[in-house]
Amino acid sequence: MAENDFLQSYAQSYDELFGFFKKYSREANFIHQVIFNHFNSYVSILDLACGTGSHIIELSKIGHNCSGLDVNQAILAEAQHKALQQNTSVNWIHADMRNFVVAARFSVIINMFYSFQNALYTQQEQDECLHSIYNALDSGGLFIMEILPEENNLRQFPVGKVNIISQGSDATGAVTVVRSSCRIVSDNIKELEFIYETTDLRGTVTQDRFVSPIRRMFIEPTRQLLQDHQFKILHEFGDYDLANKFGADSTKLIFIAQKR
Repeated sequence: MAENDFLQSYAQSYDELFGFFKKYSREANFIHQVIFNHFNSYVSILDLACGTGSHIIELSKIGHNCSGLDVNQAILAEAQHKALQQNTSVNWIHADMRNFVVAARFSVIINMFYSFQNALYTQQEQDECLHSIYNALDSGGLFIMEILPEENNLRQFPVGKVNIISQGSDATGAVTVVRSSCRIVSDNIKELEFIYETTDLRGTVTQDRFVSPIRRMFIEPTRQLLQDHQFKILHEFGDYDLANKFGADSTKLIFIAQKR
């Protein structure tokens, strides 16, 4: 398959692949609460690696001045179409998060759904991305980033173990169960495998498989990485809930960091 055809196909299937794992309105409301607790106002927000725009569209509907950046033009076209359908305005930017320059500075930059790990595989790429983020933020601006903390995930989802992570039905009554497992590729990289098994009303079963390589991110080195790039960590959450502070049982880590 040609690269353009692959990107188009990926864009069209993005929400179907990942919608099982996400509650975008809840997550956007958490981000909004963090912002209002800090700024007490609506602000300009850049969603880095925005995908089809689900987070940033919700934040735009809340009232923020929103932009979304992604390297995949087909993905951005899907995002723009979604925003128009939901009667909200977002500025879409075609650029690579690994090294980007934007015309204006933002009060807040968000990077959600582990894209810092599954788009940036090397230390150099992560350094360049954080340098770009720093330059694109207003003085005192916030960087909000979601990662999978490796220590916690290996305890809860050991290598080789198959876990059911989602189950639901669609409008036709077909039931889809999503299972995942992981394998270590190297000291820095592991692969997450997702199996989507759908059973329709006639009992016919179909399976799809999706493999996502990600950079392994350990807690203390990630804290140090942010500090090395002149970000002060203000808060760490274990879920999209202000009452849920990050701890040993958290499967995700959401950093709220401020540009020094």
